[in-house]
Amino acid sequence: MKEYKQLGAYALIVEDDSILLIKKNGGPYHGKLDLPGGTIEFGERPEEALKRELLEEVGIEIKEYNLFDTESVFFDWDYKEKNVQLKVHHIGIYYKVNKYINDV
Repeated sequence: MKEYKQLGAYALIVEDDSILLIKKNGGPYHGKLDLPGGTIEFGERPEEALKRELLEEVGIEIKEYNLFDTESVFFDWDYKEKNVQLKVHHIGIYYKVNKYINDV
């Protein structure tokens, strides 16, 4: 089984007692609800990835945020598109977004 490491930055946005979620369109979480965010690219700071991903996914420009939590999980993934089984190590860095501009 091949190993795959994933490092991502994600946003926790709470407004009127609701949490902003997106529906994943690929990867091991395809079709599931998740916090907006995603992969930290090579040479990118987590905060830069967070800002980029939120603009791409939900059209939000974040202004105020702070580190909220980190999490590390392991699971097996049957990557059917490439006919391979992967052992995934996913590390998430989570930020609480306190202020943002919508529809940038």
